[in-house]
Amino acid sequence: MAGETNAGMAVPSSISLSGEAGVTGLSLPHSPRWHNGRLRVLNSGAGEFGPLTWAAARSTPFVFCPGDMRGTAFIDNYAVVTLSKPRHDSFHDLIRDARLEKANVEPHADCKLLI
Repeated sequence: MAGETNAGMAVPSSISLSGEAGVTGLSLPHSPRWHNGRLRVLNSGAGEFGPLTWAAARSTPFVFCPGDMRGTAFIDNYAVVTLSKPRHDSFHDLIRDARLEKANVEPHADCKLLI
C-alpha cells in the first residue's frame, strides 16, 4: 500500500499464480494456503487473514490479528496462525500499525486458533 516501506523499498503488495498480478492491494502477503477449495492468505502488513477472491481480484479478510502474521496451517476447519512482534526497524507505516494505534492495542507474539 502507498507509504509502506522496507528499508526504502516498496513492500510486497500482490499475489499471482501466473506471473501477472492476480490480487493486488495487499500488504506483506504471507503463507498462502489452499484449503477447502479456496486460497487463503495472511495479509500480514494489515494484520488480516482470509480468502482471496480471484474474480473480484481482492482479499476478503475475516479476522484481525495484532502482530506480524508469519505462518498458517489448517486442522480440519480450523486455521492456526502464528504471530510475532512487529519488526519496526524493517517495516514502517503499515496498515496494521495504524489499526493497533487506533484501537490502543499493543502488538504481541502468539499462536491463534481461528474458526
